[in-house]
Amino acid sequence: MTYTIRIADADRKDRIADFVKRQQERLYPEGTYDPDPQDLKRFEETYCGSPHARFFLALNESGEIVGTGAVRPYNGRFPFLAESLAGEHYFELVRFYIDESHRRKGIGAALFSEAEDFGVAVGYSQGVLHTSVYLPGGYPFWISRGYEDLFWETDQIVHMRKRVARAKAIDKGRGKG
Repeated sequence: MTYTIRIADADRKDRIADFVKRQQERLYPEGTYDPDPQDLKRFEETYCGSPHARFFLALNESGEIVGTGAVRPYNGRFPFLAESLAGEHYFELVRFYIDESHRRKGIGAALFSEAEDFGVAVGYSQGVLHTSVYLPGGYPFWISRGYEDLFWETDQIVHMRKRVARAKAIDKGRGKG
């Protein structure tokens, strides 16, 4: 199985929304997610109209979406994190979903790499995300990518963060040796 990672454009916004909504329905208990996400309703404004946001797609050989992941500026939507996140320039990782039949094939890692590289390239110093421990592989995946617990909202939902600019600069410096 081969796949390609692409930056999403507005022409695919309906297919993206369908994929994300389908994943949410499969993964989350009813009532725990927004069935009509505002970022997807305003896809062009949120992801195409900002130099600090991008939506990435993993496509199979037929051009079907098999994974998604996005970067956008963290907008303070979790007020209880305000003190912990003060004074830094954060991006938020959102909409990371891999179709069940394509998991454990490196797609999540590839999407993550593109997303984090983009965040570093546009000047963010840290990444933030939240995940639910019941999502298949979610929490261990983020830990393996260097994200650390910031705040446990419940016993199922954890907010995480990672300093990215310095880590990426060190990694890139090693490759030039």
